Amino acid sequence: MPEEHLREVLEELRAELERSDAIDPETRALLHAAREEIEDALTEDLPGAQHRASTARTRIGQAIERFRGEHPEAAELLHRVLHALSDVGI
Repeated sequence: MPEEHLREVLEELRAELERSDAIDPETRALLHAAREEIEDALTEDLPGAQHRASTARTRIGQAIERFRGEHPEAAELLHRVLHALSDVGI
């Protein structure tokens, strides 16, 4: 169940990235890469997948700091991603 929730939150993040014009290109690329790394970790059982997901956590944390003042809704969505990652042990 936690993995399903994580996938739902990642889908919300994907949709937000597509719809928001307020996200600068650098942050958009950072979040897109983080989302892909997390999705890869969920679908692959390859060595390093967990490490890539851990790196994605760091990227998401950086994005939260960028969004906190200007985009509180996006920051909240990213907090939900981090909580969902914790729920699945990443």
